[in-house]
Amino acid sequence: MSAKSSTDNAAQPAETIRIPKDDAFHILQTKRRRAIIRYILARDDQDKFRMRDMVEEIAAWEYDTTVAELTSQERQRVYIALYQNHLPKLDEHNIIEYNRARGFVRPLPPIALFAPYVEEGLDVGVDLTHDSEAAQNSSRVESLFGRLFG
Repeated sequence: MSAKSSTDNAAQPAETIRIPKDDAFHILQTKRRRAIIRYILARDDQDKFRMRDMVEEIAAWEYDTTVAELTSQERQRVYIALYQNHLPKLDEHNIIEYNRARGFVRPLPPIALFAPYVEEGLDVGVDLTHDSEAAQNSSRVESLFGRLFG
């Protein structure tokens, strides 16, 4: 029997994961990095991913086709970008562990922080918009409620 009890382990503080805001914006800056994160988070039952599979899925999404219908040129464009730029960048920021030589990617705990920003429902091809008239009306309603109920 161990001298430490399970309550001793529970008393240890959990590690807090922090990513500076500028780093988070830089990570989310490109659609391919967002696609990598989305791909990994959608398969949260896996702890290791083959780069080749990831490339094919992301290329099919980018080119609005199926994996079977991808051309070698479409695959190659995505492969080169992920291999040379995006996977090393995510590795550098400790979002993933990228084994370039073996072609494997492992997610690290900070990847979960990006889930709200890469959800499938978000259309990454559409710009954010601001309707100033709707915002003004919303401010007027909030002001009115504040005077009535505040």
